[in-house]
Amino acid sequence: MAETKEDLLTYLKSHKPAETFSRYAYYDEDADVLSLYFADGPYYAERINKRVTVFISSETEKLVGCAIKNVRSVLEDMKWFDAEIKLGKVKVKFLFLSFRGMFDDKNDQRECYRKLGEMVSEEEIEVRVPELV
Repeated sequence: MAETKEDLLTYLKSHKPAETFSRYAYYDEDADVLSLYFADGPYYAERINKRVTVFISSETEKLVGCAIKNVRSVLEDMKWFDAEIKLGKVKVKFLFLSFRGMFDDKNDQRECYRKLGEMVSEEEIEVRVPELV
């Protein structure tokens, strides 16, 4: 087990996966959290507000992902806007649009939302979602 943060970072840097990284999203139904990962490597988490945490690269200080809490209600409401969930998956860029209200116009949150939106839209990232009643 790593003794310090530096030991952990050294270990993580020396044990990277062999495959190339692909952006992805993961929805944890039990925790009701949508996690998005745009880049590989060590990162630290910074809470933006009570529902959104961003992941910042420990090496480059760039945005590499985020976690959004309490998304089930958004998934349930999508049917009211005729948004399709095909084969248990939803395109993250459509889901992400509904998260705008979580970001205040202060403290650069709007800029953070725009940056996350750009990253989500660059690729057709889909996320598996639970079957909704």
